Amino acid sequence: MNPNEVKVKRYSIVALVVLCAAFSGILVMRRATNRMTRELLQITGPTAAVTAAQREVSDVADPRPTLPSQEETTETTTVPTTAATTRPTTTTTTKPTTTTAPAVTQAAAVETQKLVLPLENANVAKEFSPNVPVQSATMQDWRTHGGVDFSAPEGSEVHAVSGGRVTKVIADPRWGYTIEIDHGSFTARYCALSQDGAVGIDRDVRAGEVIGTLAPVPIESADGAHLHFEVLRDGARVDPLEVLAAAD
Repeated sequence: MNPNEVKVKRYSIVALVVLCAAFSGILVMRRATNRMTRELLQITGPTAAVTAAQREVSDVADPRPTLPSQEETTETTTVPTTAATTRPTTTTTTKPTTTTAPAVTQAAAVETQKLVLPLENANVAKEFSPNVPVQSATMQDWRTHGGVDFSAPEGSEVHAVSGGRVTKVIADPRWGYTIEIDHGSFTARYCALSQDGAVGIDRDVRAGEVIGTLAPVPIESADGAHLHFEVLRDGARVDPLEVLAAAD
């Protein structure tokens, strides 16, 4: 064996011995550390270990953004007490009293007028019956009755029960020539008039003014000549006799 090979072999043996000694030292130190830890736990209990762990964690910087202090928050939310925040005086908020008064409506004028009967010396032939059916001699059935029938001879003059304006004129195949008048607080329908001489649409009428003459009622022809009179409030039919209760 040549001298170089002997030298390399010698160095390899030395290095191996050194590594083994180091490994043995590490094992000895680890065993000693474990023994010391067990002894420490037996003496101080788990509190010391937990405290040590908390101390290690507290040394780590908190990655969360730092919130502003109470003093900083107060400064950023404080509202300046300038003159702009001063409550306005009464003179600046008071609505002007120079507005023009609204014109008197037709309804307000009608309220002060006295009601009259639509026919002179009229008799009630059939009363208002919106829920209980009554017999229809013409249609041969039972049905509700949405108005009041005032019997009178054909051709009798029909009067406006109050002042108002004609809003509709309808040639109804069931109820005949019908005139609808807005009387302000209510709307009245005068059914079965003669088309000849009847008032036209958009015509203003006075209480007691003749608006037409009586003609047959097609859907109630078997009941004889009469005025079928309806009253509506807010679009719903009401008892005409209650509305006309103030009439002489």
